[in-house]
Amino acid sequence: GWLPVLAAVASLPGQHQPEQWVVVLDCTGMSLSACNPRIAMAVTAIIGDHYPERLGTIVALNAGYLMRYAWAAIEVVLPATMAAKLKFVASEADYKTAPLSDLFDDELRTWVQDEERLNRTQPLAAAQRQFWKRPSPELQGENDGPRHDPRGTPSYVSDYLDTFDVELHRGDAVTHQPHPNAITELAAK
Repeated sequence: GWLPVLAAVASLPGQHQPEQWVVVLDCTGMSLSACNPRIAMAVTAIIGDHYPERLGTIVALNAGYLMRYAWAAIEVVLPATMAAKLKFVASEADYKTAPLSDLFDDELRTWVQDEERLNRTQPLAAAQRQFWKRPSPELQGENDGPRHDPRGTPSYVSDYLDTFDVELHRGDAVTHQPHPNAITELAAK
């Protein structure tokens, strides 16, 4: 099993620039055999050693009983501050409640919910497989709806991607960069 990360960076409420990461994991279909404690320990060590103040919250969507059971075993060996950062959202019905409503505005919460639903749709629409591209009518699947853009929320796309200057930020190690495939796509414009 694998866990697609749906939204890797988001501003916490009251912040203009992302100072802390909110990582959203879709745990749909995750089995106990996919819960490797060594991987969890390695990831927390990397985050703790290199980005200790950057991780704000990890939101685990659709985390079933087995995931919670595995977490209970792993949680006891983690620093309390790290363990407190994981939040579970059990089902789609819980999306409008905490922690998503505490962490994301309505636009981002709706985008995460749509993205998670579309990523579970089989067959996966071309627009979802080619998430770095602006969805065109040919890439939109019949289940995608007319407004979903897998690159991000409407405000992120219009305020950031549509205005991102590839040449200005080439080699810039400070400014947040879009996905490398998105940069290639933007440079071709």
